[in-house]
Amino acid sequence: MYVAHSALYIMVIQIDTALEKCFGGDRFSHPDKDIKSASCIARLIRNAFAHDPFHPVWLVPSRMKKQIFRLDKIDVELNVNDLEGKNVKRSHYGGPLALLQLSRFVRELIVINGSINTQFRS
Repeated sequence: MYVAHSALYIMVIQIDTALEKCFGGDRFSHPDKDIKSASCIARLIRNAFAHDPFHPVWLVPSRMKKQIFRLDKIDVELNVNDLEGKNVKRSHYGGPLALLQLSRFVRELIVINGSINTQFRS
């Protein structure tokens, strides 16, 4: 269980970092719904794990409360209604496979955008 938690935490840190490097600090209000949703999902999960990776708890900033972040193209969704302060469950965000899909989606965004440091290119 702890290995899985660590792997998920590292994955969302990298997803969040890649989105920040590619789209900057304004990515949470980006006009493209998928970029905004991917950014919010990654940041919310990262923040939940940041304070205690082995017992993550949802910490939802006021600007993100009462929202549903959805990426229709890859069928990933995070509904943050009533999650504040609750223990993170895989069912809240779709689990490891959903994060893998999110990671692939973000990689495609980076390749398409082409404006990121070469350290993220394969």
